[in-house]
Amino acid sequence: MNRRHVRGFAAVLTRRGIHFVIVGGAAVAEVYPSESVDIDVLLMAREYARAVDELDHDPSVVSMSREGGEMAGGHFLVGHTVVRFDLLNPEAFSGNRSGDEFFDFVRRSGSRRTPEGVVAKVAVVWYMRLVIEGDAWLVQVQKILRDLRAGAPWDLTKDVRRIAKRFGVEERLDDRLGLVKQEAERAGLRATQ
Repeated sequence: MNRRHVRGFAAVLTRRGIHFVIVGGAAVAEVYPSESVDIDVLLMAREYARAVDELDHDPSVVSMSREGGEMAGGHFLVGHTVVRFDLLNPEAFSGNRSGDEFFDFVRRSGSRRTPEGVVAKVAVVWYMRLVIEGDAWLVQVQKILRDLRAGAPWDLTKDVRRIAKRFGVEERLDDRLGLVKQEAERAGLRATQ
């Protein structure tokens, strides 16, 4: 997956009138060397179902799956390459606020505009990786360690904590950031907080 693929998917979303923010590894790769095998996009909660239906009918989308109300995904064709994408519902990350409040926060103050589209800041990506329900967040720890190895500063966790406080999930995040810190130190990465 490369920037051309991200631009291609952004063009599909824009053509379909879908509001989005690029998140995940593609967002991190805008700032630090990072690899991602798919493109993750955060959608507006109130438009989520419509956006999924729109993409399901787009000729460049070659497959689509729906995994409940929080995530759908599939594959789209850009040039001669098939690229995986995931559509994220902001309700999964909004804590004690609405999904649209989380989307608006990310769009207005947790992102930046790039040639590929609106891209989340790394602290937002880390927050999203760590706040998800259940044990799915555990696999995200290695991705954060990868980002640290690529040059992302540990101080980004201050912004992650601020986001968690804003959305009322600071207790959940503090425990999880503690594990990330422990793993970073074990891997020889500096974690000072």
